[in-house]
This record gives sequence, C-alpha cells and structure tokens, in this order.
Amino acid sequence: MTDIKALRNDFPITRNFVFLDVANKCAPPQRVADAVCAYVADQSSTGGDKDVWHARVEEVRGLFARLIGASPAEVALVKNTSEGFNLIANSLRYRAGDNIVITDLEHPNNTFPWLRLREMGVDVRIVPSHDGSIDPGDFEEYVDDRTRVVSVTSVACVTGARLDLRGISQVCHAHGAYLMVDAVQSLGILGLDVNADGIDFLASGGYKGLLALHGLGFLYCKAATLKSLRPPVCARANVKVDPTAHKVRSLDFEYREDAGKFEIGNYSYVAVTAGCESLDYILSVGVLAIEKRVLELSGLLIDGITDLGIRPLGPTDARRRSSIVSVVTPDAHAATRALKEHKVIASPREGAIRFAFHLYNNEEDIERALVALREVSGHRCGR
Repeated sequence: MTDIKALRNDFPITRNFVFLDVANKCAPPQRVADAVCAYVADQSSTGGDKDVWHARVEEVRGLFARLIGASPAEVALVKNTSEGFNLIANSLRYRAGDNIVITDLEHPNNTFPWLRLREMGVDVRIVPSHDGSIDPGDFEEYVDDRTRVVSVTSVACVTGARLDLRGISQVCHAHGAYLMVDAVQSLGILGLDVNADGIDFLASGGYKGLLALHGLGFLYCKAATLKSLRPPVCARANVKVDPTAHKVRSLDFEYREDAGKFEIGNYSYVAVTAGCESLDYILSVGVLAIEKRVLELSGLLIDGITDLGIRPLGPTDARRRSSIVSVVTPDAHAATRALKEHKVIASPREGAIRFAFHLYNNEEDIERALVALREVSGHRCGR
C-alpha cells in the first residue's frame, strides 16, 4: 500500500513553496518533467518518431478511460475543457423551444457555449445556488421534457462545492435529458465513475488535478450517444479514410463511429507524453486514497481559518466539500500577492482567496498558510 505522505518528495515545488493552487494550474511531479525533457531532447536530436507518439495517444486515452470508468472508444483527446463543451454544444440537434439547464456556479467556459444557442431559439435556464452549493432537488423546477442537456460542474471552481452528480443525473434522465459534466476541478483528486454517476458527456483539461500540461484535454461521450452526434468540425483524422492518405480520393465520407470523431489535426504530443506519465502516476496511487487525503487536509484548513474568525465561502460538510477552500477577504488580489511573499501560492477568485489541495500537501503546509494568512489579513477576512 502506498504511503501517500511519502509521495511529497516526488514534487519539486514542495521544496520551496506551499503550493495550494492546483485549481488554477498544477506543479507536476518530477517524473512528468523528466518525460517532457526526454521528449524534447529526442525530437531535437533525432526528429522524433511519430509511430511512438501515436502509440502514446492511445496509451493516454486508455489511462483516462480507466480513471473515469469508461471505454477508450468513448474518449476523445481535445485541447482543453472549453473545446470539449463547444464540441458537444454544437454537435446536438435543436428545435426552437428546447432548453439547456446550467447553474450559477459554472465557469464561464461552461456557460458561453450554451448561451450561444439562444440564437437558435434555445432557452438557457440557470439554477441558483444556496450557501455556495446546489442539490439535485434544486433542478426539479428547471428541467422538463424539452431539456436537451443539463450541464454542471463536478466541483464549483470558486466555492469548492462538490455536486451530487448521481442525483442530478436521475433528474435529467427522468426527462430524457443528457447530463454533461465539467470535471476539471475534480479529476485526479476526487473519485468519479461516469457509469455509476449517470454521466453522458464529460470534459476536462489535463493541467490541473491530472498533473499534466496545457494542450491536453479529454472529452468523454457515452457510447449510446455517439451515433446521434454530428461534429461541427471535419478533417482527415475524424472521418473514415486511410489515416496515411495525403490525397482525397472520394468526395463522399462518413465520420468515425467512436469518440475520435471529435479529433482533428495533430495532437500536442509533448502534452500527451506528460499525460501518460501523470495519469499512470495517479492511477498507481489510487484516486480514492488521494480523495481521502485531500478531504482530510481541506477539513483541517477549514478548522484553522474558523479559529481565526475567517469565513469559508463554500460547504464545510465533508460529503459536500472538495479539495478547494475559499475565504472571503476585502482585497483578494492584494492578499494573494502578499501570501506569495510568504511562499504560499493560491489564487484570487471572485473576492476570495482560493486554496486547493492535492496529494503532495501536508499538515505543515496548512500551518504555514494559516500563519501567512493571519499576517496578511490582520484578521480582516470575512469576519
């Protein structure tokens, strides 16, 4: 059994900083940095080998599928979360009077792709949150038989609320609607199973909890949905042609039948290389072990800031919170800059300082963060 506390040494950033910013971007483990350096060195010295690179594409696809409980054929590689949402939003067919349901906890990139559909007569309904969170029952009055998609985050990017995806999916499916999930703030940190949770579509970037690089993201499409989806993009890679052909020999074509129907052009092979290493690392540790550890740490931080008279922005119940803890402050940007002078890295978000944990953090990080927070805030945060 892996001693998760001992894995801290795998992350160079822990030698110099208290890194509590994985909800913004990751600091990858050394093995990822080594793999990326080896990739660049090989391409620089030999030109690289595309057969090897393509094998890594299939490897990372399979690793991601294992992580979320899917089949590799249900996984497409994309650049980021935003691309995944745009692909699905523009691949479904709509009629005037259809509706999309989202929440007021969503990141803009899970909002604008749906708002654009209003040009087609599609209504966008926004479910309001309460106390920084939202419950499955809150969707009941917004979802009806004309709802095409309910699109939600797995973890709210500001409040850190963890949504009950299984409960929300039951509301969706009772009306024949799809459930799409923005999983970028949970994958690699919290457990998720697309089948058990009733997820039809899921998108995530690889540069946060998955510990990889910008330029690699994933789009999951449940197998039963694929035939009805018509991609808004077209190139050699996502249609049924010889992948080595450099000339169009027939003007008739069909899209691929698997999730690869959303893939066009070359991949970011360096990001794919990073993803192979990072996903293998996460799977070797075990996501449930990571989840247990980060929930323990986020709970300790909540206890600590409460003792300082500081109000956490989101839920404090272990079943509803995540790796993210945000605290309200009069000037979050100034406070975050001051924290960095104390070697504590976090992010300002919507008037709050957002802290986010991963497997490399420990109790000492929390103590140092609390000391720094007390000094920079003067006990003024959210009293």
